[in-house]
Amino acid sequence: MRHLMETWKNYIAEIQSEESKIVSFDFDDTLALEDSEYHYVGPNRPLLGLFKLFQRKGYNVYIVTSRSKENEDLHRKNPNVATVDEFLAEHGLNPDGIFFTHPQDKVHTLREQGVILHFDDDEFELGSIDTANAANPEDPQIGTVRINFETGAMMSGQEHIQRLLGDGWAGELTKLDDEEKENDELDG
Repeated sequence: MRHLMETWKNYIAEIQSEESKIVSFDFDDTLALEDSEYHYVGPNRPLLGLFKLFQRKGYNVYIVTSRSKENEDLHRKNPNVATVDEFLAEHGLNPDGIFFTHPQDKVHTLREQGVILHFDDDEFELGSIDTANAANPEDPQIGTVRINFETGAMMSGQEHIQRLLGDGWAGELTKLDDEEKENDELDG
């Protein structure tokens, strides 16, 4: 009986330690770039590629935005603002979930959904994630990739991408980008 109980405990511990396969991206100034006047200027192509690469590798990919869902109709009337659904359709993205978190911090949604890596430009949101990770070291930790809101470049956190996608992720991203360009040329 003791052996059975020990085996059961080991099995439960193994299941609980299995890592979630959920990655999330912020929308504004992460996937969709804006200028200093908050006007939409275009997609962040490297992050669109990573979005698609994570999905190809079997990850569930979410968009977690601090926008209010109720304001999306207002954004639709403004030609200078990208709405989430129109942006997704335009760029062929099919997230496994979209979460509008306003007025709460994103960290609550990220934890509830089991997100293991989040891409964001907002230092307040990233700080909330860091604080929650430090306050709950026994809980699964949420890795972060910091995005420069002015350029869309990844500032830190690439080690999390490498841990999940492996050493060759940058090459795979380049190959995916080349495929996208080739498809655009064929469609154009």
